[in-house]
Amino acid sequence: MILAEAPGSEESAKLRPLVGPSGHELRRQLNTVGINLDDCFKANVFSRQPDGNNLHLYSTSVEADQVREQGPLATNPVAYMDRAHSWELERLYAEIRACNPHIIIALGNTATWALGLGLGISALRGSVHTTSVTGRPVKVLPTYHPAMILRQWDHRVIALADLAKAERESHYPEVRFDNTELWLNPTLADIAEFDARFMRDARRCACDIETKRGQIDCVSFAPSPEYSISIPFWVEGPSPNYWPTVAEELAAWRWVHCWLERGDLVKCFQNGCYDLSYLPLTGCTPRNCSEDTMLLSHSLWSEMQKGLGFLGSIHANCPSWKQLNNLHKRKKEEFMKAND
Repeated sequence: MILAEAPGSEESAKLRPLVGPSGHELRRQLNTVGINLDDCFKANVFSRQPDGNNLHLYSTSVEADQVREQGPLATNPVAYMDRAHSWELERLYAEIRACNPHIIIALGNTATWALGLGLGISALRGSVHTTSVTGRPVKVLPTYHPAMILRQWDHRVIALADLAKAERESHYPEVRFDNTELWLNPTLADIAEFDARFMRDARRCACDIETKRGQIDCVSFAPSPEYSISIPFWVEGPSPNYWPTVAEELAAWRWVHCWLERGDLVKCFQNGCYDLSYLPLTGCTPRNCSEDTMLLSHSLWSEMQKGLGFLGSIHANCPSWKQLNNLHKRKKEEFMKAND
């Protein structure tokens, strides 16, 4: 299923979605990745074209008349949908139930908003999400609206990568995340166990350092695609230090130093020049840091973005980066699988 926002002039005249310039561009994109637009169920969030294509005409500032369950319909300025148009969502959800798709390709912010994913297409695009607005989970893959592609042609290659992932996901209805075990909020005993089970015999390791307010937030290690651990030092709450005592924090740092200073362990970073600049402050001298995914990706695909969230959305099958980045807020969990 392909979900757009509202009919344009040509769609309104022909009473069919995605038949105007945006539809023609979408058809070209889909053909490139092996999808026939005519084989897809096509729908719009709003069934009628607003004057001037201004979706703010469907919103209201009268609080009693606002549909707040879905959050803001637009952010600039902030606008909530007028309850008088809530029948459009009911109609849309009935269409989704009748179509029963394996996956919905959500084109742009309005489509992601209607499916309960919120706004922010640049952060949401490329990752597989789920929506339960119809009463059962349905996969959603957001991407840029073709009208936006026609205005910003350099984003077309990104949309093609998103649609190629959507084509792969369309062959089955369930969510299949990469089977990666993430060890979160570890104790010192957990770190020692992780070392014994995975790090001691490892010869390659991916590393990443998150920073906040000029200091290290957490340090993560993945000796294989199947297992990784994140060692936090800064957490949300009244006591921002994750470790209850200085002795425990120093012990955690010794594990970090041990792994980073191993000469027989090849380390791969993402934007490592930035990450490594923080380590001398801890007295650490990393060794054998020889690879960088950001630099290699830029060398191979210079036309694409190279941030970690973007690379994850393209090359990995996991929740969006922002969702993963918030997992440390779930206290007391020692590890969890990505598909949990």
